[in-house]
Amino acid sequence: MRPLLKVLIVLCVLLITGLSALGIYVFVSSSARMNRTYEVAGVNVEVPLSEKQISEGKRIFISRGCSDCHGKDLSGVTFIEDPAIGTFSGLNLTS
Repeated sequence: MRPLLKVLIVLCVLLITGLSALGIYVFVSSSARMNRTYEVAGVNVEVPLSEKQISEGKRIFISRGCSDCHGKDLSGVTFIEDPAIGTFSGLNLTS
């Protein structure tokens, strides 16, 4: 009976050690992924100057719900701030 008990104890220690190592690996790996940041290249946009273009832009801004991300005054709003998926903010469109 004693050799069987020793084998069971060794197996339990190995199982606990393996699960602990796996837990540490998952924690370190997920922390590295959650702290990763990405740079997004900006694009230059030609600014409309005519009254017709400005009124069409206002119409599109209102009808597409752009104020949800860019704010009522186009100064930008953070609309998602969650550590699990990241921070998402609308750009400031004012000069």
